[in-house]
Amino acid sequence: MSEIASIFQSAQLGVEAVPGTLVPATKRLLATGFAPKMAGNVDLFTPQGMKYSTIASPGKEYAEFTVEGQASYTDMVYLLSSLVSYAAPVQQGATTAYKWTHASDAAGPDTVKTYSLERGSSERATKFAHLLMTGLTIEFDRASVKVRGTAFSRAASLGQALTPGTTAVEVVPIIGKQLTGYLDDAHDSLGNTKLTRLLKGSIEIGNRFSQLWVCDASLDSFLTFIETKPTVTVKLMLEADAEGEGYVDDLRAGATKFLRLKWEGATIADTYKYLFQLDSAVKFSELPPHGDQEGVYSLEFTGTAVYDGDWDKSYEFRVVNALSAL
Repeated sequence: MSEIASIFQSAQLGVEAVPGTLVPATKRLLATGFAPKMAGNVDLFTPQGMKYSTIASPGKEYAEFTVEGQASYTDMVYLLSSLVSYAAPVQQGATTAYKWTHASDAAGPDTVKTYSLERGSSERATKFAHLLMTGLTIEFDRASVKVRGTAFSRAASLGQALTPGTTAVEVVPIIGKQLTGYLDDAHDSLGNTKLTRLLKGSIEIGNRFSQLWVCDASLDSFLTFIETKPTVTVKLMLEADAEGEGYVDDLRAGATKFLRLKWEGATIADTYKYLFQLDSAVKFSELPPHGDQEGVYSLEFTGTAVYDGDWDKSYEFRVVNALSAL
């Protein structure tokens, strides 16, 4: 038996048909990593008159994950299908391009995907059922586009074997220089007014799901997930010029703005290109501090995604890639 080297701790995913029911994990994401940590509680009891505890009672047990990586036109649909919503992609014409749409229902439950995750090596692996994304931050500037997030799953199953014959999901990185930002006054004019001095920014979705725990001895972890009130925040660092300072008036007026962040990559087929796009109705929710960004005097605006009745949504992600399914 060889020692269990950290360098070989790979992760592979399987899309669960029933949340929490393990399936073979046959896909490897090469731009995204999942680092697990066992979580839960053990209740210690110390009787009166004693200095030391006599009982350790294990209670809740589950796993938490730190998700990190380079943004990719392909990996992103796995993350968003678990975090925001899932719908089958639509083939674009008769080509190999497919459009994925991830939009959250403002007043009802969202359909999302859970995954079985296997992490380890040929020496020893751990399996996790019911893996669900709970938060995601996308940080971008001209140099790079990075992702970091959180997830949870049911309790770890130790000492397992990895599913053989996995398929690596093609890596198509989202590159910083592929971004164009727009900020408009109405949803039907999205993409008209370019942000000419967008220096950097971030998209953050958090507090998406929590766990339902029940008293049932047949369960070794939580029963299922429930939706919670999410937070959706966008930060935009702009040059403090006339254009940037003009958005202070929108903040003071409490106006709704419509943001588009659009990354467009290489051609897949015909006129269809790799695409990663966020459209969102936002209201500026903090007074923008002045700062310095690589020698440029700047303003950092914070926007909160809000529901717009005419548009009938708060935000929507669109992804175009060559994946016909998860």
